[in-house]
Amino acid sequence: MDKQTTIDLTALLTTVAEISPAPESACYMAFRCDMARYERARDFLVGSGMVERNLDHSLTITDDGRAFADICNRALALAR
Repeated sequence: MDKQTTIDLTALLTTVAEISPAPESACYMAFRCDMARYERARDFLVGSGMVERNLDHSLTITDDGRAFADICNRALALAR
C-alpha cells in the first residue's frame, strides 16, 4: 500500500466517523472528483467492514470503523 492510499483511507474513514451518514457525493468531491481513488478507498473500507454503503448513496461508520478512526485521530493528534 502506498502513501497516497493510506492517506485516502484515513481521510475517508475519519470523515465518515465524524459525519455519519456521509453523502457519497461530498466524499467523492473531497477526492477532487477522482472516481478511481474514491472507489478504491470506499470499496476497501466497505470490504473490511469499517463502513457500510447505504441505498441512498451515503456511507455509515460501523463500530469497528469507529474504533479504528479513533486510533487514527489519536495518532494524527500526536503528530501535530
